[in-house]
Order: sequence, then C-alpha cells, then structure tokens
Amino acid sequence: MPLLDLATGALVLSVLLVLAEVTATAAEPRLAVEILLAWCLALAGSGAWTAADRPAGLKAVLRAGVVLGLAFWVAGDVLAPQLPAAGQVGLTAALALAAAVPRLVAGTRPLAVAVAGDLADIGALMTELRRERRSRWHVTSLCVAPDDPVALSDAMDLELCSVPLWLGADAVVDAARATAARAVIVLPGRSLDPAAVRRTCWSAQEAGLEVFVGTGLLDVAPHRVQHVPAGVLGLARVRPATGPSTARAVKHAVDRALAGAALLVLLPVLLGIALAIRWDSPGGALYTQRRTGHRGTPFTMYKFRTMRTDADRLLETLEQHNECDGVLFKMREDPRITRIGRILRKYSLDELPQLINVLRGEMSLVGPRPALPAEVARYELDPRRRLAVLPGLTGLWQVSGRSDLSWEESVRLDLHYVDNWSWTLDLRILARTAGAVLGHRGAY
Repeated sequence: MPLLDLATGALVLSVLLVLAEVTATAAEPRLAVEILLAWCLALAGSGAWTAADRPAGLKAVLRAGVVLGLAFWVAGDVLAPQLPAAGQVGLTAALALAAAVPRLVAGTRPLAVAVAGDLADIGALMTELRRERRSRWHVTSLCVAPDDPVALSDAMDLELCSVPLWLGADAVVDAARATAARAVIVLPGRSLDPAAVRRTCWSAQEAGLEVFVGTGLLDVAPHRVQHVPAGVLGLARVRPATGPSTARAVKHAVDRALAGAALLVLLPVLLGIALAIRWDSPGGALYTQRRTGHRGTPFTMYKFRTMRTDADRLLETLEQHNECDGVLFKMREDPRITRIGRILRKYSLDELPQLINVLRGEMSLVGPRPALPAEVARYELDPRRRLAVLPGLTGLWQVSGRSDLSWEESVRLDLHYVDNWSWTLDLRILARTAGAVLGHRGAY
C-alpha cells in the first residue's frame, strides 16, 4: 500500500500541477517532492499503512487529508507558495480521493488468512464465517493445536470445508506461506495460553503477516471494545450495549415525536384501511394482543385485524402445519387470513397501528420483534436478552427476511441489535425497511 500511495500521489501531483500552470522549471520538481513527502508522512502518521480493515483505512486517509489541509493552511506559503488557496484545497482532496479508491477496491476482496487454535474454537469461527454473506475473510488453512485430544478424530469434519489442515498452532506461519495467506488469526484457548499466543504473534509478524487475535467476545461492535492493560496481559473492556441513559432517553423522545407525526400524516390511510377491513369480514378493524416488552413488562399491542375473529381458537388445529422452528408459528397459506388481510400483510400495513404503542412508550420505531408471553415462557437464557430494550415496529428481523427466517436466525439478529445499538444502525434499518416492505419478502 505505501508504494501504491506513492505512485497515485505522484500521478495526482503531476496532473494537478500542470493544470495549475506551475511552470517554474526549478520550482516544480521541488514542489512536487515536498508535497508528496508531506502527504506520505501524513498517511503514515494517521495509520493508513497499518490499518487492519477498510473502514479503519478510509478513516486514516481522511485524517491524513485533514492533516495535510491544516499544513497548507498554517504553512502554505512555505510548503506550496506557487499554488493558490483553491489549488491547495483541490490538491488535498484529490490526494485523499486517490488514496481512498484503492482501499475501497481492496476492501471488497476477502483477506486470505491462516487460522490457529483449538479445534472447537476454529469450528465456531468457521461456522460464523460461513454465515456471513460477504465475509471479509478467506480462510486458506487451519492449524489445530497438537495436544487437542479430538483434533485427529474430528479433522475430517473441517476438511469437508476444503481447507487444508495443519497440526500445531506453531505451524501457522508455514501454513500461511504455503497457502499465500497475508494474515493469521490466532484463537487463544486451552492449548494456546497467553505466552503461546505471544510467540505465535511474534513469528507471524517477523514473517510480514498481519495478526488478528480472537477475544472470545460474540457479536460485539468495535466501538464497544477498549484495550486495557493488566500488567503484561491485555484486557478488553466492553462498554454497555444499550448506550448511556441520555442516548436512550433521546431515542425514546425521538420515537414518540416521529410516531405522533406519522399518525397525523397517515390518519386518512388508517381510516381507509379500517373501513376496508370492516367491509371485508365481520369483526372490528383493530386486533389487540398481549405482548411482552422491555424487561418483561406486558403491554397491549395494536394491529389491523388480518384474520378471522376466531383465529386464536383455530390455532390449536393448525399447530401440525407450523412451518417455523422454535417457538413461533408461521404458515404460508394460513386459512385464517382474510382477503384484505393478505394485502395488508404483504406490505406490512397491518403493523401501522403499532405507532400507537410507540407513542405510548411501549415500543420503539426500531428494535427486536415484540414477543408473545407464551414465547417468553419458553425462552432460554440467550433469547431472554431480547427483552433488554423496547421491542420495535421494525428491526433487523424485518429487513432480513421476516417470516422466512428461522427461529435461530431471528434470535441472532435481535441479539445483534441489542448488543450493538447505535443511531447509525437505527438509520440503516429504517432506510432498508422501505425496500423490505415493497419487496414483501417473507411477508405472509
């Protein structure tokens, strides 16, 4: 990457200096060298050449651009006296863009890695990587600790992944070289104590390989983790998942304000849907159901009625046709659904009355799926974590397949949201909700 940055920087400088009509024969080469040197120092000092992934690399390039811009502002008359202020700004932007493009392209290609650790830890990692749609990792070899008692008997299970298997974590450097890997992942465990992890890291770094060490943390966003030393050991401090109380209070206030505004704007639509339901089948337009909310607090959830009025009584006769695993009941051709109900479900219009629940503070615009009390009664320890925040009108489950999701996948997505909440995540989910609704994937 340093050589590529040097080449792209030189090209950008050559073009822009010509366009800026810097014609002094003696000054132009010196000016180009000075600016290029300053740019490379800014990239190196910002960590652009040591960044572990694409987001970190792009942030480092942005920092380098800010540093160079400040340098022009403070000492522009010395650094580039031949360039006007507008030229200095344009040059900084062009250099940053030229450095960002290769990182964007490189970030789309998975990083080839060799993995070292106990077999159980390696198996868990491989399972998670296979689950990712666009994994940033391409595992080229697996190095199983030699004193793992199940390594030999279970080795064939890993070889089914067409990944070469090596015995011994200390073989990770040889494995990486043999399979053209550019980095190693080291998973501390029973057979890899801190001293062994350190030695493995030394060997890999001396071979010019990037090193990633597993923390044992599941589904924790980087912004929640801070490295803290404890003597010679390194600890990972994990910040609270749901953010500070002020952020949660602001989220709830924004939820209520937006829900109130949406109810006013959508009032004609809501009235039209209610009339259509009453015309289509006997019974009320609204359907109320007890759900379990934040910290197990029960509340009454509102929806437009999409089923016959005796739907709950008929559920017992349809249990054998359940198409969902776990504690949920889902059926594509559910005979209890009315004609209007199918249309409402197709576009998730039946969920609009839940804006009332959001306005009342019982739900959020974005959050885990609101659970039935019968489901909660059957929850094990992990799914119960979903109750740590308010349930949502939409969520990762809504934009990732809805009813097409398995129970396990639905829980995994909800737990990811609970453990990694941020304003950015909420905005991304809200932006994807419109596409999910119009595409009506998993809506039945």
